[in-house]
Amino acid sequence: MAELASQEAQNMSFSGKDIYAAHWLPTPSQKWVNAITGLGDGMSLGGSRIFREYFGIDGGVDIESSIYLTSETSGRYWTASILGGTALRPFTAKNQLVTQWTTGSSLGASTPWVMVGGKSWRNYIFAGGPTALPAYSRVQSGVVPKSSLAWPKGVEKFKGLFGQRVLK
Repeated sequence: MAELASQEAQNMSFSGKDIYAAHWLPTPSQKWVNAITGLGDGMSLGGSRIFREYFGIDGGVDIESSIYLTSETSGRYWTASILGGTALRPFTAKNQLVTQWTTGSSLGASTPWVMVGGKSWRNYIFAGGPTALPAYSRVQSGVVPKSSLAWPKGVEKFKGLFGQRVLK
């Protein structure tokens, strides 16, 4: 493997120096390459691996090594936690802060739909955003008991995953 890497380096070099990278940087160990690549592959949900394979630059990574597999799994968990924490809000607290963008004077006056949590751009977008709601500044918030909130029903049930609830 070292001979192949050396031969590839000679093919890409001019006067023995790599013209594509800073030749003064230390060469990382194979374990380091496998760990960082595995983490990146996990975080991109395999996208970076597909990219490397497509462009034929996957030769220096041992995707069957234990350190690669462990790092890839860690990257996938990291991505899942970030995506889940950003988008998904499937639970309702005992006393829940809810927000509603409304033209009414109080919560539930114009529509029973509310968002779990306070005023944020995330909630505004997941509630329907600028195409379906009043201006971002037209907001009502309040704390309501869990018993006065219901999960959306029917074809709109999936909206509950993103924090939408219906006032009873």
